[in-house]
Amino acid sequence: MGALEQHFEDADEPITAIDTLELRLATAAEEVDVDVEDPAVSMAVATVLYLAHRRDELDAPADDVLRLAARAEWKADPPDAGGRLSNGGKTANNSSINAGLGDIPRCCGWA
Repeated sequence: MGALEQHFEDADEPITAIDTLELRLATAAEEVDVDVEDPAVSMAVATVLYLAHRRDELDAPADDVLRLAARAEWKADPPDAGGRLSNGGKTANNSSINAGLGDIPRCCGWA
C-alpha cells in the first residue's frame, strides 16, 4: 500500500481534473503489484475510483465504503487472494485495507 501511495504523493491536481483516472490508477497498481496478488492494492484502486464518483461518501464508515467500492468494481464479488479479501462478497480481515483507507483522500487531492 505504501508504494501505491508514494506513486501519487506529489500529485496535486484535483481528482476531478484527471481525465484518465482509471488508466492512471491501473498503471500505478501494475507498477506496485505486477502479478495483482495484493488485495489491498486492488481494493485501494477500487475505492479511489468509487470515491472519485461518490465524493459524498468520503465521511462514510470505512467498512461501508469498502463494501460499496467492491460492489461497484466487482459486483460485490472481489477476487479472492488466499481468502484474505473475499468472503461471500463481504470484506474479511480488512484491517490493513482499512488502515490505508484513511490516507486515500489525502493522497488523491481530496484533503
